Amino acid sequence: MKTLLTNLLIALISINSNIFSQNIGEFIGYYTHWDFHQNNSPDTYFEMVSINNENDPIPVFVVRNELIYRSDDNTWQKIQPFDSLGFYSLPTMQFCRGGSLDGKILVSNIHMSGATYFSVVDPDNWQYNTYQTSSDTSITSFAYTQEGNIFGNYAGHKSIYKSTDQGQTFSEYIKIGDGDPSVNLSDQLGSDFPIISSANGQYLACIGVVDNATTNGDSIVYMYRSNDFGSNWQGKIIGVKSVYGQIINRNYKSYFNNFPQIAYQIDNNGVVHLVANGYGEGILPGSTDTTEVFPLLYWNSNDEEWIAITNPERESPTDAVGRNVGNFFPWNALGNSKPTLSVSQDGKSIFIIWESFEYNNNLTPPMQYNIFNQIGQTQYYYSDILGQVGIYDDALLKFVWENEPLYIQANNNSRSEQNPIAAPSLILKSSSQESFEVNYMYFHDPIPGSYILGQNAMSGDGGWFFNSFVFHTTNIKETETYISDFYLTQNYPNPFNPSTTISWQSSIGSWQTLKVYDVLGREVATIVNEFKPAGNYEVEFDATGFTSGVYYYKLTSQNFSEVKKMILLR
Repeated sequence: MKTLLTNLLIALISINSNIFSQNIGEFIGYYTHWDFHQNNSPDTYFEMVSINNENDPIPVFVVRNELIYRSDDNTWQKIQPFDSLGFYSLPTMQFCRGGSLDGKILVSNIHMSGATYFSVVDPDNWQYNTYQTSSDTSITSFAYTQEGNIFGNYAGHKSIYKSTDQGQTFSEYIKIGDGDPSVNLSDQLGSDFPIISSANGQYLACIGVVDNATTNGDSIVYMYRSNDFGSNWQGKIIGVKSVYGQIINRNYKSYFNNFPQIAYQIDNNGVVHLVANGYGEGILPGSTDTTEVFPLLYWNSNDEEWIAITNPERESPTDAVGRNVGNFFPWNALGNSKPTLSVSQDGKSIFIIWESFEYNNNLTPPMQYNIFNQIGQTQYYYSDILGQVGIYDDALLKFVWENEPLYIQANNNSRSEQNPIAAPSLILKSSSQESFEVNYMYFHDPIPGSYILGQNAMSGDGGWFFNSFVFHTTNIKETETYISDFYLTQNYPNPFNPSTTISWQSSIGSWQTLKVYDVLGREVATIVNEFKPAGNYEVEFDATGFTSGVYYYKLTSQNFSEVKKMILLR
């Protein structure tokens, strides 16, 4: 049986040029050798800001101690709300909606002394008021709600702080993980947990990776979220490090580390959309050998399923001549790295951009990494910025994705396009919900590596650029873009007690495994592990002795892998 999935034949129209030859965009007037901008999970550095509720928002970007914006005459201007150069390079900004700061831009920055400063910027005249908070900790991430409150935290720290006076004072409000008996988090989390809010301010979340965080010693991806403007918070384990069975369309396990590189947004319905550098190990489709793998992963809080959205070619650890990703990646741009995403307010359209290795297809054979070669310098591969479109299909009740990544910035140009930062929200360009505009910033660098971290020489002509394009969701056509000779059914009955039937179909003979995993991704039963000829099969799973809860069953064979959820109710 062939499974037909929706193919997104999306007409991608760049504002400046065709998407597959997208030009470098608008230089924002900021040349710098400071080619480092985000640490772990990216905070908000860039937004499209509507002034006086106009329909044509302008790009606003914060880097180091400067806030840069495009003025009415289409030139790029900058202000310095933080005058001193003694500030770190990781400021955070948010365009405020509702409350006492409605229509203002709130920016935070950390002084070298550790003091936190906030600045309220009026985009009508670009005047600002900067002040030091009296918080007893640094605030590196914050989210403003429509009630006028600010929730903030410090990188790697467990506490969430709250301010009711525009950030002049903060008090400790709640600790990440409080009220969740499934975790035991230390005060030093080891990972950033940046706070993100939905555009309407009602929903907040902070997500990060924590080692040895459960009673079993599991290292986990953890989400702490609020659905009521920050009044109440709940925790949830959404992934477990180095566990097979979580990625529903691959036979991989993800390490969820290397500065975990997790980015997320929340739509106005409260659904959290997350993308992660999912590098780890596993068996590439079409192979039988376990190797390193480098997928980009997507997850949302409705489906609660991890899915690889890159194609297997870009998940491979080597290029066409056997050179390994791990030997040539610059800084922490390992494989498909440093993703960010834009989400429509209804949550049905997603655009993800990320940094990945550049191929030099002028070589023989093609698909070789484009390596920087200069005497006296270290060899790293150049990088490009790729994109992926996800559209929610109401018939399939799931997101469907492009088969191939889109080259958003450059291909085979021997320059590094890196550190992409997408605006949090897609801009609706038609009343029929058919066209959306994606806006993003990125760093353009002729020399791979990070100068400030001691990787290769400074490049004085590196700089930040802005670009955007429009994509249309109407050119959607059903076609056989993903064909599977297998079909796994939903178990019946479900929920069940104590047994249930699982059936599947195979049109070819192959070695097949059917395994059961608990909610933490741990294998708890192997039902099938043998060669089976083509045919239809069903087995009974007896859960006698298992505790009530959610379990997952996974069928794997050659190029096919699928996971479904089942519920045991005692």
